[in-house]
Amino acid sequence: MMGLYALVGFRQTGVPYEERPRGAGHTRFGPLRLMRLAATGVTSFSTLPLQVFGLGGVVVSFAAFAYAFWILFEWTVFGQEISGFATLATVSLLFGGLQMLSVAALGAYVGRIYREVKARPLYIVDRIDDAAPTAAAPHEDARARRAARGSTE
Repeated sequence: MMGLYALVGFRQTGVPYEERPRGAGHTRFGPLRLMRLAATGVTSFSTLPLQVFGLGGVVVSFAAFAYAFWILFEWTVFGQEISGFATLATVSLLFGGLQMLSVAALGAYVGRIYREVKARPLYIVDRIDDAAPTAAAPHEDARARRAARGSTE
C-alpha cells in the first residue's frame, strides 16, 4: 500500500503509537503470503527486476566472449590445445547470456504494456487555482471549430 500512497502523492507523516497485542485470534498471513505480497509490491511499481535480468544477460554474454578470446589467445600464442569442456562452457555461457538478454527485451515490452493496462494517471492535480483563464464564449468556440474544418457557414 505504501507504493500506492506514494504514487498518488499524498503528504505522509509518521504517527507514533504503542502496539498492543491482538484482541482475538491469530493472523493467517504467514511468511509465504508476506513474501508474495513483497514480490507483488516490487513488481507492481517497477520494471527493475527485468532490467537486472537484462544486465545479468549482458554480464554473462561478456564473460562468454572474454573466455572465448582467452581460449583463442592461449591456442594461438601458447599453442595450448582447446579442451571440449572449454568450448562447451563458452558456447553455453554465450547462449545463456543471449537468452537472458532476449527475455529481458521481451520483459521490457511486457512491462510497458502492463503500465498502460494499469491506466495510472500521468499526473495528479494537487490544487486548482481560482485565477484560471476564462473560457471562450460558446459562439467563438464554434467559429474556431468551423474554421479548423475549412467550413464557411
